[in-house]
Amino acid sequence: MRRQFFCSLLLAVLGAAASSQPEQDFSRLEILREPGQPRWLTMYSQLVKWPTHVYPWWFNPAQVPADLDANDVLLAMKTAAARWTQMCNIEFQYMGITNVPPDARLGYLPDGINVWGFSSAYPLAGFASTAVNTHGAITDADILLSAALSWDLEQIKSIMTHEIGHALGLGHSDAPSSIMFAMPYHPFDYTSILRGDDAIGCAALYGESVHAMANRTMNWAEVTYPSILIAHTDPTPYADSIKATPAETVQGHGFIFRYYAHANSYLAVKDGVLYFLGQDNVLHNVGELADLHYIVTASGF
Repeated sequence: MRRQFFCSLLLAVLGAAASSQPEQDFSRLEILREPGQPRWLTMYSQLVKWPTHVYPWWFNPAQVPADLDANDVLLAMKTAAARWTQMCNIEFQYMGITNVPPDARLGYLPDGINVWGFSSAYPLAGFASTAVNTHGAITDADILLSAALSWDLEQIKSIMTHEIGHALGLGHSDAPSSIMFAMPYHPFDYTSILRGDDAIGCAALYGESVHAMANRTMNWAEVTYPSILIAHTDPTPYADSIKATPAETVQGHGFIFRYYAHANSYLAVKDGVLYFLGQDNVLHNVGELADLHYIVTASGF
């Protein structure tokens, strides 16, 4: 009864939440087994993935916007990658700085150096070029952001989250709630939080992360209760007000948890139970993940 009362109170206080074909922001190069001309495909026609579940990548700081620090941009890219590791068994292995540019030329030859960085070679905000062999193994995947556009760090995290999905082997989803949906593309703030279809797609390729349902539930809670479950960033030249960004998932003391500095509150999961710790410093039992599963998935997470 106490749990039901708390959930009802939380709902009452916070309120209830939430065609044309676009230009492609990804490509796949199929590497033929026998010598021959490689073939570009506009959509993924088979399940492809990094065969060892490890995606090594390098960062090229050239052409980083002048008003941004390259170290901050690198951290933003790592943050975007972590959103996928929350959902599936993929490891992003950062290899360091390179002067090799990210390559998105039609008919490019894979070099095995998977570069993330900025380039003027493509008109859209972001682009992922992926090389795949005939066994369905990804052998090369570069990601570039347009050097011609103005950026802030939250936009970089958002676009990188979408493009990393392509680099992992996902095409554009036909589920409108997915961040991989592209008819039309979702706005920046939306693509900061992975949805259920994204988690399922990644898990189909790499297997589900042990904490996937916990992270999906916390993603749902952040969107449903934004007045307290929000992590804030400072205003930027491209936004008039403080913007929201998903909180980082941390492990410690037997919990996995997220901290929301703006409201000094936490969401935490332990032993399959979701907890909320607010400014009253009381750890509230919100419910078991299994009991919340239906509402989370039915809400698109």
